[in-house]
Amino acid sequence: MAATQSSLGGLGIEAMVNRFLLIRGEKDNHWKGILEEALLPLGTLEVVQAEDAITYVDNANFTVVILDATVIEEVESLVSNLRAKHPEFRIVVATASPTWQRARAAFEAGAMDYIPRSFSKLELHNTFIKILQKPLPPWPR
Repeated sequence: MAATQSSLGGLGIEAMVNRFLLIRGEKDNHWKGILEEALLPLGTLEVVQAEDAITYVDNANFTVVILDATVIEEVESLVSNLRAKHPEFRIVVATASPTWQRARAAFEAGAMDYIPRSFSKLELHNTFIKILQKPLPPWPR
């Protein structure tokens, strides 16, 4: 992987080129656009519908998989299935209405982080830098 220089917000952070996957239930091009801009200095973003997620990830290697819990039912089941098949993925759950109960369930299922969709581009960018720097959690626990 080649190194690239991040210029978002003048951070000047060295980052590797990564592959991000957004799993969503319906088209939300506004949030996808914000996420794409935030991740652009860090790598590429691909998008897949929830019903195609397992098949899609089985044929590719992603650094981070982002689940849009706002529109996906049974998020914990999807996280658990992804984690079981791909323990090397960093799984992040994003939601428009975060609660500690849903966060705890996501973490117990194997998510690495739980973030609000209300983050700005800079907050998303900084959050994903931290996620990329975290060691992968052992799985199964």
